[in-house]
Amino acid sequence: MTSPLPEGLLDAIAAHDIILLGERHYMLEHQKLLIPLMKSLQGQGRRVLAQEIDQAIGIIVDDYVTGVRNSIPEWALLLNHVLIAGLREYNQTLPVADRIHLEYFDMNHSRDSYQRVLYDHGAFQNEVCFQALFRYGAYELNSVEYRDSVLKIRDELRAQEADFRLSWGSLWYDRVVHMTDVELDSWERRNSGSDAKREDIIYANIEYLLSKYSGKVVINTGGAHAQKKAFDKMGDNEGNWLGVRLNALYGSRVWSMEIIPVRGMEPTDYSHPEPIPIDNHRYCEKNDLLWIIPELYPEKMVYMPFAAEPFLTRKIGVCAEVFVPAETYDALFLYPQVSSIRMR
Repeated sequence: MTSPLPEGLLDAIAAHDIILLGERHYMLEHQKLLIPLMKSLQGQGRRVLAQEIDQAIGIIVDDYVTGVRNSIPEWALLLNHVLIAGLREYNQTLPVADRIHLEYFDMNHSRDSYQRVLYDHGAFQNEVCFQALFRYGAYELNSVEYRDSVLKIRDELRAQEADFRLSWGSLWYDRVVHMTDVELDSWERRNSGSDAKREDIIYANIEYLLSKYSGKVVINTGGAHAQKKAFDKMGDNEGNWLGVRLNALYGSRVWSMEIIPVRGMEPTDYSHPEPIPIDNHRYCEKNDLLWIIPELYPEKMVYMPFAAEPFLTRKIGVCAEVFVPAETYDALFLYPQVSSIRMR
């Protein structure tokens, strides 16, 4: 059977520890391709795919994907259900120690992600330290009072560590400590709107995963976050993207690929999941790679390494942006046609 993965892609990834896949969100074809990609990488000893979704929800998702739990609430699936189902099915063919983990690393965009995940753990529903938290309605979760309740939980976790580790086990104690810290940072970001603060949360969560998984993680994230040298900014984030930070710290251990659809349907954002038509080929200049490549390889999935000139030193148009490709990404991946993932 012919592999769905382009020739050369696995060899390029194999030489690096930290893989950044800079996608456009909610592409069904990309989620489908991630499944055989992770199956192949599992054979290289890679066991972790990190996804840019609310960190707290990832605890439920990872337990479901790895077979620790046998059901998952609908609200935890979001627009990620294709990938979740595919990885869970594959994991069931593997020994427990070899299974692929699916971790989430974004800030908690949803105000109730932290609260819901804690309540989902049956043993926590009557836990004294969480009772005040569970009484908050959705409309109150941006309040200072809610923030102070989470601060109190953080303080109790530290003060009663030995008791909680004994009662919950170290796995869940460590999870709750980390997700509580992330929720406090997320509350600050939700109330400030700071893009720089969000990138700080993303970077801290990836460093946490690198420490947890011996420095090897495949990171599926938005194309901007995957830049190794910034060519754009967002709000008060002056280009200090996740990839920029990782590249500065880890250098050649980092490999990054930009992933772009040529045509198809995609939602404007998660809050508005109804898809709209896109045609990046039509609206690019004729000296842009998103014009040139589809003309040369119509209706083809294309993997292009930025390993030689003119990509090493010359500024080139890539989907209406202009930058030196090899300074920012190590490769480009084009889907000829994409469709939008829909809610279940």
